[in-house]
Amino acid sequence: MNLRILALLFLSTTVNASIHGLDLTIPEQPPVYVEPVKLLDLDNTYNKPSRCQLNLFWTLNALDVWTTHRALKSCPNCKEVNPLLPDRPRLEELILLKAIVAGSIHSFASAEYITFMNGTLVYVVHNNYQLIK
Repeated sequence: MNLRILALLFLSTTVNASIHGLDLTIPEQPPVYVEPVKLLDLDNTYNKPSRCQLNLFWTLNALDVWTTHRALKSCPNCKEVNPLLPDRPRLEELILLKAIVAGSIHSFASAEYITFMNGTLVYVVHNNYQLIK
């Protein structure tokens, strides 16, 4: 019985709306433009490093590998502090890690980050050199 009453109410409002000329349809909305989100927009670095910065970066990385290897050979108590390497890594391990990490930094870093890394590498090379002496 309740179902019949609900059906009659629904039909009467529909008929009532159509009699009074009410348009109850929802107008079609224009599409909304949504800016695509670039999670890894690694190619568009704001301030790209200069050739000089990158040359210094690679020179310091090579010096880091060389001085680390020499320090580990000349000082039996020395250990590598990089957590990605064993305490006494082989030369091949040092070169492989540098190639992967420094290669990634070279490809995706800004000029400011390369400047920071160059400063850090100067400190590391100086520290290694002090161990060799």
